[in-house]
Amino acid sequence: MNENVERHDLRISKTNEKLRDALGSLMEERPYDDITVIDICERANVRRATFYRHFSDKHDFLTHTITAIADDMSHAAHEKYGNMGLCEYIIGYVKEVFAFIQEKKRLFDNVLSSTAIYRVYEISLKTTQKLLMGNFDDADVNGTLAAGTKVAASAFINGGIAHMVINFFLSKDNRVEEFFAELRRILEKLFSE
Repeated sequence: MNENVERHDLRISKTNEKLRDALGSLMEERPYDDITVIDICERANVRRATFYRHFSDKHDFLTHTITAIADDMSHAAHEKYGNMGLCEYIIGYVKEVFAFIQEKKRLFDNVLSSTAIYRVYEISLKTTQKLLMGNFDDADVNGTLAAGTKVAASAFINGGIAHMVINFFLSKDNRVEEFFAELRRILEKLFSE
């Protein structure tokens, strides 16, 4: 790769990181609906023209941000739990989600109280669906799933887990161990022969 392209890519990455950090800190302070592109750019010390060179609006940027966060969690889960079997991998991924939500509690509360929740939910579902589909390739080989059920199985599991997580946090439940014990029981029943 040519040095100018590498330098350009590095600048884009650093700018995107500054913008993501700015959006995150703003969302810890107030709901997404109350944040403007100007707010994001001022907090990040990035010109609006630069923002609009890469994103059409704040919703497009939110999509980019959520996708990047979900990808990071996916990679972290793969590194930690990728060799432990499908059930453990799914539980590990959900643990990564829980850790992120608990670390960013105020941000998550503001997302839940804004229109961003629908976008976050939709993008999270797409990202985890892709993640599950990739991991189900191995499940086909070892006989955990019947041939041809990957799409249906991953959609079913993905939707169920997403609803469990959202309901857990909406209910303000603090029994994390019980949540993961129940998730484990469900997954073990699904994957039992």
